[in-house]
Amino acid sequence: MYALRLVPIYIWWHYTAAFVDMFRIAGNLFWFLWHFFSIPDTLRTFFSPWHRLHETNHKKFDLEAAASSFVVNTLMRIVGMIMRSLLILLAFCGFVVVLVVVIASFCVWIILPFALIGLTILGLTYFFK
Repeated sequence: MYALRLVPIYIWWHYTAAFVDMFRIAGNLFWFLWHFFSIPDTLRTFFSPWHRLHETNHKKFDLEAAASSFVVNTLMRIVGMIMRSLLILLAFCGFVVVLVVVIASFCVWIILPFALIGLTILGLTYFFK
């Protein structure tokens, strides 16, 4: 008899408190990805050279050294932009994967009590056949 009193309590928890916890967990996952890929820092340093690799010209005025330094610094900035773009793309893919998993989890969570009842009835019909 006590087990029957647990059913409404479980249903209330399943569709209210558990949803709040699932939203909180989903928010934590998105927060983690945002900070793991360091999106604000990556966007802030988007045009910076890759790993601060740059060449400085210490001579007063040497056209060949200045041109060489300009080419190397430009290439390192392009490499930095490409690598940071790939990192942002990877972060976006991570966000999409987490979003799909969260939506699938919510759908499964909504259907779960009905599936449990249906599978129990189906199992009993096969058992007593």
